[in-house]
This record gives sequence, structure tokens and C-alpha cells, in this order.
Amino acid sequence: MPTSPNNPAAGNQSDESPSPLARALAAQSAAQFDDLAKARGLDASTFAVLAERAESLDAELAAWGADDSARAGVRAHLAALRAVTTLLENPASPAIPPSNDLIYSAVLDITELTPIVRTLGSSNAGREAVCRHLSEPNPTLTRADRLALSFASICKRGGLDVTPPDSPGEPASIKIDRWRIAAVPAVPSSSTDLSSSLMRTAEVLKDRKRPGLILLEAGPLLDWEPITVAEDQTATTIMNERLDAFMLKARETTIETIGTEHAFGLIVHATLPATNAVSRRLLFAECLRAVNLCDTQDPRAEGFRSIAHAMTHSA
Repeated sequence: MPTSPNNPAAGNQSDESPSPLARALAAQSAAQFDDLAKARGLDASTFAVLAERAESLDAELAAWGADDSARAGVRAHLAALRAVTTLLENPASPAIPPSNDLIYSAVLDITELTPIVRTLGSSNAGREAVCRHLSEPNPTLTRADRLALSFASICKRGGLDVTPPDSPGEPASIKIDRWRIAAVPAVPSSSTDLSSSLMRTAEVLKDRKRPGLILLEAGPLLDWEPITVAEDQTATTIMNERLDAFMLKARETTIETIGTEHAFGLIVHATLPATNAVSRRLLFAECLRAVNLCDTQDPRAEGFRSIAHAMTHSA
């Protein structure tokens, strides 16, 4: 088991010099521990809070009667966050640091899931939708479903009447004034897949016979150079500027591809990374943008304003 050089047990095993393999493992462990302690910008208390959230989510799912397949992902995140907390609080711990990918996944996933579970768990339909989502093995459907559930929870916290998706990847239903709209997720795999992805959402709205919103996952479409800054606020400003510019282009593409007969609004979502070169912190910012597709004189424009108001006032 790899140990940190600060682990006193490492010097009590033998009087002989450590083997090249042992030295390599110790160096690898030390480097990863240093990365955890400095580069991530998340200290032990932050990871401890995230671990508490993961534990709370698992307990909530258990109280709902969720099966093991629905709870497995949250439990894995909980184990990773506990391991990081242990290592940061006690460098001499023999615990093996989780990989960077596992840590990033746990941080982002628990952060996203917490408001979804707390908001949509107030109804049986919401609980069923969340459990189906957590049990879904298809990564593409999972990402689309997460987008729909996340937006549904935002609208519900903003005071709107929401019905979660009835199956993974399907739209959420949102009541605005006296009419219901559909919020359809679109998760293109690349920029070349954008048009076909938009056309699929238009077909869903047409089949549902409802006006609606397109929820566009922009992450795979943003082919930017990595953001490196000296201040956290600078990173946030650059992220917002880049997403705003992308949103305007995406609006043009959407109108050119599917028109506005069925979709009257576009919601653009992306979780963007940046690096603070001074503190060596890796930063993540979740950005959400809304833009109207229809003319301002269109009766549906008022509905879009209700959506924008709910997003702004989401608690």
C-alpha cells in the first residue's frame, strides 16, 4: 500500500533501504497528496462538508426506499470524499488517494444532485424520477436526464409548478400561468451533432403538442483554450463572457435549424473549468443562460419572461 513519506510506519518495516518500487510508490502518493492539498482549492473542511452532503443524500434515498442501483453512485462519491478528507486531515493515513477524475466527479455530482434531491423529493413523482435517473446506465441518457431534472428543480424553487420527466431523457413539464410547456434536453456529442440534436428536440415538442424550451448542454461544443488566471473573479468574468458569446451563436443556429414554431426559448448550460495560476486552484463554475427565440410580440414571450424570473429568483 503506498504511504506518504510522513507516515512513521514506513520507517519501521525494515532497516534496509526501500526498493525502487517502494520509492516510486511513495513519490507518487506524495505528489498526489500535494495535489489534493494545494491544487484543488478545496481544503479538508470543504471536502468534509461535501462528504456530509453525500451521506445525507444517501440517507434520503434510503428513506425513499431506493434500491442499491440508485444509491451506488452516491455511495461511491461518499467513499471518495471521505478518503480525501482523511488524507488532508492526517497525512500519515495509509488511505490511498482517489484519482483526480473520481474526485472531480464526486465534487460536481454531489453539488448537482443536492438541490435536485431536496427539491424534487417532496413529491412521489419527483422521487421516482430521481431514482430512475440514478439507476440509468446509459451515459447519454443520464446527462440529458440530469439536465432536465436540474432545470425542473430550478423552476420549482423559483415558484413554478413542475412535473419531472416521466422517463430518462424525456422533457420536464412546467406550468406557466394557465398553460404547460415542455423543457426538452439536448446533449450533442460535438459541434457537428448540434443541428441533428436540435431537430430531435423539435420533434419531441411536436409530438407532445406543446410549446417549449430547449435545454442545451453546451460543454461538448465549447472548444476553447484552457482558462488560466491570477484571480478567481477574473475566471468567472471570462467564463460568463465566453458563454454569452456562445449563446448568441447558438440562438442563431437554433432558429436557422428548427425555427420558432415549437420552441420559444433556449436555455444554455455549461460547467466550465479554470486554473488560478497564483493559488494553483482548479475552479469550476456552473453557468446557465436563457435567451428568447420568438419575437417579443409573440404571446409566448410572456411565458419566457416567467421562466427567466423563476431562474433569477430560484432559492
